Amino acid sequence: MKLEGNYAFKAPRQVIWELLLDPQVIAKIIPGCDELKAVGEDEYESKLTIGIAAVKGVYTSKISLSDKNPPESFRIKMQGKGARGFLNGDIAIRLEEQGDHTLLHYSAENQIGGAIAAVAITHHRRRAGDFKLHGAAETGALVSIAHHSLLSLIGRTAYGRTVCR
Repeated sequence: MKLEGNYAFKAPRQVIWELLLDPQVIAKIIPGCDELKAVGEDEYESKLTIGIAAVKGVYTSKISLSDKNPPESFRIKMQGKGARGFLNGDIAIRLEEQGDHTLLHYSAENQIGGAIAAVAITHHRRRAGDFKLHGAAETGALVSIAHHSLLSLIGRTAYGRTVCR
C-alpha cells in the first residue's frame, strides 16, 4: 500500500529535523512502542504491542534511518514480525522550509499481513465512516491510523509546544 501526502509544522526545518532523528521522540511517535534501543548508528530494535479489535500481538522490529541529507530528507525502513503477522514500511521524508514553518512531505510503501491484517480489514469495513482514511486502501487501515498518530505526536512534541497547523 502506498501513502503520500504532507503535513505542516509551525517550527523551523532544523527543529523538525532534529525531532525526527531523536531516538526518544522516535520511541514516542511509534504507536505501541514499548521499547526502543539503539543497535548501531541510525539502527534500532523495538518491541511493539499492536492490536485492533480482539487481535493483539507483540512485534519485534528493526528500524533504520538512511539516505540522510540534513536537514532536507531521509528514509525510514521498518521490518516487524510477531505471532499475529508482519508489518513492513519504507518511508521517504522530505522537509521543505517555508519561512518559519516546515512542510513535511512523505511517501510510504507499507505492507501488513497475517491475522492482524485480516482483522484490520474487517474492522475497517465495519467502521469505514468513522476512520475517514482519506482514500487509503482497506489493507492499510491500521497503517493509516498509526501514520496519523505519528504526525500528530511529532506536532505536539517539538520543544513542548504545538508545531502543527
